[in-house]
Amino acid sequence: MKYFFFFLSLLQIAALSSCSSHSAETPADAQPFCIPDSLMKNITIDTVKSELVMSNLNLSGKITFNEDNVVKIFPQVGGHVGDVKVSLGDFVQKG
Repeated sequence: MKYFFFFLSLLQIAALSSCSSHSAETPADAQPFCIPDSLMKNITIDTVKSELVMSNLNLSGKITFNEDNVVKIFPQVGGHVGDVKVSLGDFVQKG
């Protein structure tokens, strides 16, 4: 119980010390960022607005796994597999 009150008092001290205000000071030798005139000719400034999508791009493709990282396992004897404890994409190690 003694540790609980100690922890509670530390928590209150931390909460009260975080309430102080800090002013961000800029160094006196800091120079503002300046855009050169050659780059300013290529910049277009516009306001942000919400609009509907005017065009769609439909593509077709096939999603598969990387066959370079697949190990093919061939059994030495014939039979039926009763249970597999891993699935496609699981990381396995020897043993």
